[in-house]
Amino acid sequence: MKTLTFSACFALGLFASSAHADAINTFKTLCFENAGSVAAIRKAATNHGFKVNKLGKNSYLGTRASTDERVQINVFTKHSFECAVTTSDMPRPRRISREFLKSLGLNGNKGRARTVIDGRSYTVLHDTKGGEAFVIFAD
Repeated sequence: MKTLTFSACFALGLFASSAHADAINTFKTLCFENAGSVAAIRKAATNHGFKVNKLGKNSYLGTRASTDERVQINVFTKHSFECAVTTSDMPRPRRISREFLKSLGLNGNKGRARTVIDGRSYTVLHDTKGGEAFVIFAD
């Protein structure tokens, strides 16, 4: 019984690790690499299997049936630009925050960092309230 319990916990750990790595990679590919360009993010999201729906002026929500990920572009934001990839809660949020920032080549504190892309300042963060959200925004 102990072997079965260990195996199940190990498998769940690998699944969670893979799931957050996938969400981070989705964020990097869609939001980070196309920061500031709503059109480029929409195109990249569509190319990666997201169904992107317009919510309002320059505001979009994308869902993908094959994963538990959503991409949000300028959805209910006070910022001049915002892109987020969201997914369900994952274990070890502090570890995920460190891995997230490290994957982008950033150093930060408490899942938040500042960066400059093409001369524009952005804030990048990992928000764990109500699921996981990997976010980039500019004011």
